[in-house]
Amino acid sequence: MQSSSLWQATIRLSLTCLLIATSLKGIGFACVSPAARVKGVAEGIRAALNAYAADSEGNRFPPTAEIAQYTELARLANDNGATLPATEPRTEPRLSVWRRELRSLINDLFGSVGCDGSVCPPGLWSFTSYRASDDGHDYTLTLQVENANKAIFVIITPEGVNTQYGVATSSSTSSSEP
Repeated sequence: MQSSSLWQATIRLSLTCLLIATSLKGIGFACVSPAARVKGVAEGIRAALNAYAADSEGNRFPPTAEIAQYTELARLANDNGATLPATEPRTEPRLSVWRRELRSLINDLFGSVGCDGSVCPPGLWSFTSYRASDDGHDYTLTLQVENANKAIFVIITPEGVNTQYGVATSSSTSSSEP
C-alpha cells in the first residue's frame, strides 16, 4: 500500500515537472523575442494616429511639435483608441518579466498562491522620435526595443510597421536582419 502511494506521488511530480518545463519553453520564446511584442503595440499606435488624422481637418497627422516626448504620445494615442501606459514601459528589467511569467504559470497550474497573476507586458520599449511631414500627410515614429541583445528599432509610418536592426534611420524601408 505504501509503495503504491509513493508511486502515484512520483508520477504526479514527474508530470508536473514536465508541464512546467514545457510551459517555460513557451515563456522563454515570448520574453526573449521582445521586438514582435513591441510591433503589436506599434500597430495600436499607428491605428490611433490614423484615427487622429481621420478626425482632423484635411486628414492631417499631428505636427512634430505635438509629440515631442512619451507623455504627449501616450495622451494623444489614448485619446484616439490606444491603451498606452502613463509611463514608458522601459523601466522593468527582464528578470522581473520572467518572474511575472513564472507566477502566472504557477497560478494557472495550481490556482492562486497570493501572486498578482499579471501577464508579461507587451514588450519593453522607449519612445525615440516622431517627425511629421510639413504638409501633415506623412509621419515617421520610432520606438526602441529595450532589453534586446542588439539594437532594435520599430519604425511606424502611415503605411505600416517595420523592424530595423542596428542604427535607426528615418527611412521606412522593409526590415532587414544581419
